[in-house]
Amino acid sequence: MEKCARIVSGLIVLIILAGTAAASVQADSPAGIKQLRQIDPNLSGAGVNIGIISRSITYIDGEPQNDYQPDIDHVCFDNAKLQLNDEGHMDIGISEHCTAVCSIIFGADANKPEFKGVASKSNGEVFEFWHFLKTYVFNNISPEVDILSASMGSVFEDWWTRGLEVMVEQHGIVVVAGIGNGARAHDPPLYPAAGTNVIGVGVAAKINGSEISVAEPNDTSCGPTSDMRCKPDLVAPVLSKAALAGTVDEYLECGNYSSFATPMVTGTIALLQQKIKSKPNLASAIAPEVMKAILVNSAKKLPYWHKGKVTKDDDHSAPLDLLQGAGMLDSVRAYSNLMAGQYEPGVVSNTGWDFGQVRLETKNEYQFEVNEPNDKMITATVAFNRHYSNKYPFERLCDKDVDIRLELWGIDSQEENADVMLDYSDSKVDNVEHIYFAADVNYNEYKLAVSFADDVNEPEVEKHDYAIAWAVTDKATGGKEKTCDFNYDGTVDIEDLMMLTDRIREFKIRPEQYIIGDVNEDGDIDVNDISVFLNHLEPEQIASE
Repeated sequence: MEKCARIVSGLIVLIILAGTAAASVQADSPAGIKQLRQIDPNLSGAGVNIGIISRSITYIDGEPQNDYQPDIDHVCFDNAKLQLNDEGHMDIGISEHCTAVCSIIFGADANKPEFKGVASKSNGEVFEFWHFLKTYVFNNISPEVDILSASMGSVFEDWWTRGLEVMVEQHGIVVVAGIGNGARAHDPPLYPAAGTNVIGVGVAAKINGSEISVAEPNDTSCGPTSDMRCKPDLVAPVLSKAALAGTVDEYLECGNYSSFATPMVTGTIALLQQKIKSKPNLASAIAPEVMKAILVNSAKKLPYWHKGKVTKDDDHSAPLDLLQGAGMLDSVRAYSNLMAGQYEPGVVSNTGWDFGQVRLETKNEYQFEVNEPNDKMITATVAFNRHYSNKYPFERLCDKDVDIRLELWGIDSQEENADVMLDYSDSKVDNVEHIYFAADVNYNEYKLAVSFADDVNEPEVEKHDYAIAWAVTDKATGGKEKTCDFNYDGTVDIEDLMMLTDRIREFKIRPEQYIIGDVNEDGDIDVNDISVFLNHLEPEQIASE
């Protein structure tokens, strides 16, 4: 236990101290929560247990002072089902950060019906950070929760961050965590969000009250991780308001912080899990791998999404964008992907999922049709866990890990053995594989193939569990002019051109950095992007210059 009590190295907590009272509260977001409730009005998170890991704000001589709890006197928590868990040896204090986070998930204000947390009827267990580590993580004991959420993190992987990976792998708990607040906060990808099995969440900022959502390196931390994995897994928007601690009915403005994006994903998972628990045919989707695969697969691509770095030579080995992950949380698409149902390998619907097992020297194939493939996108995602020791300090068990490959094939129905591999994802370090492919008009039939990577030599493992999700959707059209509005002021003008010029210069100096500006999507940021940009420049701007 003395080992457990040591100070966690490099701990960075994402604490948001901002906001003023507001008369109007807008609780919907581009994540589609309001639309999802219209599709299924019963979705509230009822029957789902969510654990919130909350760090004490004050430390004296290295000891937490128990000021970790949400302000339950706020009116939005009047009907919330919250339990507090701590060492019990001192008075409990209020955390503004935890108050805001909990209100985004559990809050509901009868006097402001427009304010409603994402999963307001779920059960909440709020754990003081060190109490949780000593009681559950250090001893590898599973808390009685379905989901764990941490709006905090550490610069370095540590025993407790690996312990949370064990919660996913061995106890089947979905763990969601914030990736960090980007270059402006000097945050690299933070653990546990930067870990392997945990779902890492970044921020999608809503610009100037518009419907445009963007991910920017200044606001949300970028991958790759120190071992070159893609993170975050996805980004999420935040609610406009959250409960203000120390008041009865006032709210603060939510900034674009991963602390506030994380509960959006947590709450969405709670809604999906509520549905899963009510439908026996969806039971397999409760597995963390399936939840990750569905969320990643359904995420909406934001402007400038691309795999890996700006260059295209790593598209097959880097499954996700280093800033957006798979894109922005889309609760409606995630729900649709879930409700499409589970299919075993064989002939399947063009949208669905599976929780299966892949074996050496075999391929699990999922064959489907795409009618009218023009202007259709095929998205597919595989997720699988990495393995860790079940005892402190929870070291990685690399001999149990595998490299799983995902392929997309076009099927030639007229000629036998003439199928063509159209795309593939095969990272040597990530445990997520992702394909986002424009359907080929030459094919109406496709198949997804899941297998061990071809170059695996004498692996220690002969079979491994995996989850797969796939969907066929309409291709997004238009909007390129919005991507050229680099300062998000609503106009494509000379100021944006100057910003693009700066980014071209920066890319030449630091091509390894995540830089937005590849307007023509050729894998480079150069003068050719200026040519495309000029096509979107307002005519009056050209005349004035």
